[in-house]
Amino acid sequence: MRILITGVCGQDGYYLSRQLAEEGHDVYGLVHRQKVQELPYGRIVRGDLADTSSIFNAVEQVKPHEIYNMGAVCHVQYSYQHPELTLDINGTGLVRILEAVKRFTPSAKVYQASTSELFGPGTPPFDEDSPMNPVSPYAIAKHNAHQIARIYRKMGIWVSCGILFNHVSPLSGTEFIMNKLIKSAYGVQSGEIAAVPIGNLTAKRDFGCAPEYCDGIIRIMRHTEPLDLVLSTGVSVSIAELAAFIFDRFDLQFEEWAYLDEDLVRPVDIPELRGDSTKAVSLIGWKHYKLWDEIAVDLIEAFYGEYVNTLGGYRCRSFC
Repeated sequence: MRILITGVCGQDGYYLSRQLAEEGHDVYGLVHRQKVQELPYGRIVRGDLADTSSIFNAVEQVKPHEIYNMGAVCHVQYSYQHPELTLDINGTGLVRILEAVKRFTPSAKVYQASTSELFGPGTPPFDEDSPMNPVSPYAIAKHNAHQIARIYRKMGIWVSCGILFNHVSPLSGTEFIMNKLIKSAYGVQSGEIAAVPIGNLTAKRDFGCAPEYCDGIIRIMRHTEPLDLVLSTGVSVSIAELAAFIFDRFDLQFEEWAYLDEDLVRPVDIPELRGDSTKAVSLIGWKHYKLWDEIAVDLIEAFYGEYVNTLGGYRCRSFC
């Protein structure tokens, strides 16, 4: 089976390409950065989600049986600084893919990477039937794509949406909070930094393990019919509690090193994002294994294991 993955150089793109290649599929990754000359798993196809002709050319060239649209402007704070780009890549990018599918390979199955940010400041836990109230350029763009996917589904295109809550790995960038806190704690311990800027500490998030969630994405695509599914752990933690836990692993008190940086506070923030994956468990047999605390310990071990003598009784299983 021929598979095309956008965003193949990102965290989820990497884990998807690896699992699908190991299953024996012919994997192609859409790449627009010329400096990328090869992929760990699969072959490069040049293209840009902001360029219609390149997307058409990529789909016509590969004629994929499956497309995983993981490419996106992926950081909420960045989307406030670049709203037009975000709306184009995260929203209209999917339209370009679906139009290419209609023209060149109408029987292909498409996966759209939706996000828990779609729900906005509602009442958790959120499931597939929860109201959506996006409150950032990132979330609005993803909501546009989510609704477009539903429209094209009614037009006969096989397109599913995975509404994934926060999921991390060693491949997550340090602009994402869990990896940022781990890097900051090590920086304090090693003397490289003297203070840690932080934004909203009261926000609560539902953190999962990226490889587990990518397995869920593939399960969504293997379902008998297209659908929307939430993938989450159902457990949330405040940023303050997460920070204290991580710094404690380095024998540090987070409060002694942190200060509020107003530039890191979002114009509109969501108090809590916590999901309900009951439907995914029953329909595709997916389940998570790790919660936020074990994931944090695994990340510390992956990055700085030699600097951490005790992990508070938590058993580490490194990320694959």
